[in-house]
Amino acid sequence: MNKTVLITGASSGLGKDFANLYAEKGYNLVLTARREGNLNSIASDLINKYNISALIIPADLGEKETPNKIFRRILNYRNRIFVGEEIKYRKLSKKQICTQYKFSLCFENAISRSYLTEKIFDCFFYKTIPIYLGAPNISDLIPEECFIDYR
Repeated sequence: MNKTVLITGASSGLGKDFANLYAEKGYNLVLTARREGNLNSIASDLINKYNISALIIPADLGEKETPNKIFRRILNYRNRIFVGEEIKYRKLSKKQICTQYKFSLCFENAISRSYLTEKIFDCFFYKTIPIYLGAPNISDLIPEECFIDYR
């Protein structure tokens, strides 16, 4: 049974690189980005090259309703995509999930000067590398070599 990964910004840059990396490892993909044409092309190439499946969700994460839109689309395809994987994770703690990975997305709920929550500290505690989006002055608060700045 293949695992599935959701990749945002998958039409170019790091998102596209992550899509290729996970497809190469046999993961099925849920790809989202604003540029539908690029998404279709990338998905088609990866499906043919690695024999995986991919769900395309054209969306702009800058729009307030987008996360709900993505969530609803994934729920509609849940049985086809996840094949029970979500049940496995429902019983695990945050620590049990995070310690399985080298990187963690660490996006604050708001972007405001000096606004930090437990998210980045959880990454340090679980020994994952945070990919951080939040406080614009994060480098004043946390040493730059301790995280990847998503901006």
